Amino acid sequence: MPQLDNLIILSQIFWLILIFSIFYFIVTYYFLPKILKSIKVRKYFLEYNIYLNFRLTKKITEERKKLMDVLFKNFSDIKYLIFNKIFITNLNLKQDFLKQKYTKLTNFILIASMKSISYCNLSLLNSLKFYPLFLNKQKKK
Repeated sequence: MPQLDNLIILSQIFWLILIFSIFYFIVTYYFLPKILKSIKVRKYFLEYNIYLNFRLTKKITEERKKLMDVLFKNFSDIKYLIFNKIFITNLNLKQDFLKQKYTKLTNFILIASMKSISYCNLSLLNSLKFYPLFLNKQKKK
């Protein structure tokens, strides 16, 4: 490593200070502002993406809630049609002996089926295809 020469030490110190000063000013006034600007732009970009993500998530949850409300309403309409229109008209049979047994059995089936139906049952919802066909691939047995 070179050492300072005792004979010309003043000129060596001058050039040392001059070169490091130039290096300092170039780094401070040229490179650092560009680096800081890049960091600020990245920070703003991340904040904007977080905001868009939050907004999109909120919109998706609102749409999902609307879809579930419509689905629940449609299922309740189906329940009304099935149990009030079909089963009740079938239950108005004549009261002879064989038809009484049939009526009791039908009432038992009606009560059991009314208790077992769940509108938001996962197996029922999974049977409906809300997604593209390639996402509904079933496991091969």
